[in-house]
Amino acid sequence: MAPSPCLVLALLLCAALPARVSGGERDCLPYTDFNNEYQFSQTCVYGFCCGRCRYRYCCDDPFKRLREEDQEHCAR
Repeated sequence: MAPSPCLVLALLLCAALPARVSGGERDCLPYTDFNNEYQFSQTCVYGFCCGRCRYRYCCDDPFKRLREEDQEHCAR
């Protein structure tokens, strides 16, 4: 017996939901830049937060990514 289309749709939505919920990790947290100026958080709609502790921006280059864990470490 084949699964119903509703069940298949529900499973697909459940599989995709964790990626959407954790999307906040892609954003740039607020920080203080090289000029000691406060920079507000940035929402990265496409890509994720990139850069360094004192210069952050949104991009899609995985080699420049600045993970949320690393951003939090910058503040210490």
